[in-house]
Amino acid sequence: MTAIYDADAWEGDVYEWLQIREGYGNVQWINPNAGGTDLGIDHFIRSRSTAYQCYAPQKNYSHKELYEHQYGKIYDDTSKLTGKKYQAKVKKLLQDCKLSRWILAVPVQAGSDIVLYASERAKNIKKMNLDFIADDFEILIQDESSFEKEKLASISRGRSLMNLDSVPIKEAERIQWASKNNTYYQNLVDKLKAAFPDFSDLEVEERVILYLDKFLIRSRHLETISTEHPHVYNALFQAINMREEELKLYNYPANQEGGEILRVEYDSLCKRLQDSNKILGLGTASQLAQGTVSDWLLRCPLKIRPLRAS
Repeated sequence: MTAIYDADAWEGDVYEWLQIREGYGNVQWINPNAGGTDLGIDHFIRSRSTAYQCYAPQKNYSHKELYEHQYGKIYDDTSKLTGKKYQAKVKKLLQDCKLSRWILAVPVQAGSDIVLYASERAKNIKKMNLDFIADDFEILIQDESSFEKEKLASISRGRSLMNLDSVPIKEAERIQWASKNNTYYQNLVDKLKAAFPDFSDLEVEERVILYLDKFLIRSRHLETISTEHPHVYNALFQAINMREEELKLYNYPANQEGGEILRVEYDSLCKRLQDSNKILGLGTASQLAQGTVSDWLLRCPLKIRPLRAS
């Protein structure tokens, strides 16, 4: 089964790595969210007559499913590139350049069959005799291993991420979030009551505030990381999602104390996050782990049940 990726973060990773490889200012990003279509191209490098299109799996796919999705991505996006509907826009983008390479950038390649299909698709496109397609046009597939040097350079530039500042959550911000997300808020209250059955109502309320603040701080951090360090965000996303999927498959024993479950999850996740990103400082990893456990309590992937009477 494949890992699940954040598609926007993966596209951001590839853009950053290409800028490192080709030089800043030499990679044109086509923003599909700005209106119109991406023309079957996410990034264009004019000096190399090369276009990149990004694809990242959104679910846990089998090998066969991954092949089918990469096959579909190649066909659909090269159809945008060569179809009559967008030809005028493609020519305007390329200007006097003839496209020599169209590269599908993926985290994991679907194997030899998809490479063979890409080669066959390129031959069919050349037979169309389009004036913006070069005679040596080819379709290639590059996975994450194709960017190892760029990844290392990108990580070395991200040392400032070692520890992110944590601005305290204001009461008004907390109240506003709770009023808009009452169901999730009530999940948190119920879970913490189950986790700490000996707590008074006041102690539970204090713990709810603490966990909610950890969740909101985590949301801030993830937003900052996704914008400024997409390669780091993608690794964090995978590490968190992998553990969340595991939680959905099995529950803790009914006789395990809720507080102990929370501690185990925090310790385990903090280590996972640091292992996924060697530049991640303990402070930031700790805050992300605390906030993620809070997120799981809010959304219910992490089950906390009252202890059964012995």
